[in-house]
Amino acid sequence: MFFSLRRMQRVPVALCRVLFLSLLVIVLVMSLIPGEADPSGFMNDKVKHALVFFVLAFVMEVLAYPSTVWGFRKPVLLMMFGVLIEVLQGQSGYRDFSLGDMLADGVGILMFYVGCQLIWQCQKRKSEA
Repeated sequence: MFFSLRRMQRVPVALCRVLFLSLLVIVLVMSLIPGEADPSGFMNDKVKHALVFFVLAFVMEVLAYPSTVWGFRKPVLLMMFGVLIEVLQGQSGYRDFSLGDMLADGVGILMFYVGCQLIWQCQKRKSEA
């Protein structure tokens, strides 16, 4: 996995930012399409929210905006995007506003950053040994 990550990090940052912004647009459009996203019930809606925001956090933090300049503002802005989606869904007339979906978005973002912290601590211990 880390081999693939290193290869992805060689992609120009400008291209990664276009990818990230494209992903945001795709998520927004898919969130506002009328009807159920997965009527088959293959995967729980909250799990989907968490996974999507985990991936968005990964692309944002690792590929598109890897610097620490923005600090805590990056996950906050990503969470605000999740809130925006829910507000727009509530205004659409055919989708519902859901606090549970926003919570699942936040869980996905939190899972990414907690995972990063755990990996960083493991690498730190490994280098000290």
